[in-house]
Amino acid sequence: MTELEPIAPPIEIIERLEELNAPISLRSEQYNIWQHQLDLLWHDIDDGKLGEDAKTGQWYNHIKNIKESNPKVSAEREAVLQSEIQDIIGT
Repeated sequence: MTELEPIAPPIEIIERLEELNAPISLRSEQYNIWQHQLDLLWHDIDDGKLGEDAKTGQWYNHIKNIKESNPKVSAEREAVLQSEIQDIIGT
């Protein structure tokens, strides 16, 4: 039986997929392990950071900073990138 050689996707597709997934990848790297997040949450609860005060806690501000630093791709841009990928695949 003949083995098929893997075919790399066109660089244009790779670039668009990277743009689509970059915020998710960057956020995942920066969130830290879940044990660290639980520790931050525990300290916030222990410090009485509940309700609206939770927005002043370590955990909330840690997550908020990551989300603001790595915004999701807008729905409009995502649609453009998806359309471009389909156009490249179709050619």
